[in-house]
Amino acid sequence: MKNQMPLGRKLILLFSAMLVASLTLSVASLMFVNLLGQGLRTATSSTGEKILLAGDYRSLTGDMISLERGIITRAAVSDRQTVLKYESEYQKSVLAAHKSLEEMRPRLTTDAGRRMVERAETVLKTWAGLHQRFLALVWANKDPKELVAFIGAEVLPVTNEADQVAAEFLAQQKQFLAESASEAETNISRSRSAAIGLSIVSLLVGAIGLVVVRRATGQLRSITKDLASGATQVASASRQISDTSQNQAT
Repeated sequence: MKNQMPLGRKLILLFSAMLVASLTLSVASLMFVNLLGQGLRTATSSTGEKILLAGDYRSLTGDMISLERGIITRAAVSDRQTVLKYESEYQKSVLAAHKSLEEMRPRLTTDAGRRMVERAETVLKTWAGLHQRFLALVWANKDPKELVAFIGAEVLPVTNEADQVAAEFLAQQKQFLAESASEAETNISRSRSAAIGLSIVSLLVGAIGLVVVRRATGQLRSITKDLASGATQVASASRQISDTSQNQAT
């Protein structure tokens, strides 16, 4: 007769398996939630912020060229006060554009992104020199047509490059955002598959546990029945012996 595993050991192994399955499911769920959280942070905190900063840079450079054109218009009618006002707003836009690039720099993770920011900085430096020449023409009371020609020949090529850099950077970040969304979808699919798989394992372990418990219950009932039958036989034998003894005594 083959040796059978004791009932207590079976139950211990069963509950150990159920505990391991539960812990595995919990750890796997935590890991996948962490992956999803990282993807969400990348999409919202990093890529999203860079898109906003690049949009700010593009908007500010547009404001700068508009202000220069406004300076030409007011200079043509000798409105020095408004020219000074536009110049002050222009310098504020320049500082804000530099600030957007500085805030963007630590968030960059690719060489392509860093090169684009360096190009944007170079554009602003080149534009600064051209703006000083432009102001010199303004204060020299040059003909407005000459100022317009200067803007078209010297400044507009630089502003077009600034707009192109911003557009390329926005396209790059939108691509990164799309890749992050695709990666998040992949992680969600993996998480779903892993959760389903581990749930099935847990159900199997639970089913095995139910079978083992039912068998153990059946064995205990059988043992109880055998013990009860034995007790009945013993009691019957005891009565018979008692009756025999009494009969002999009489």
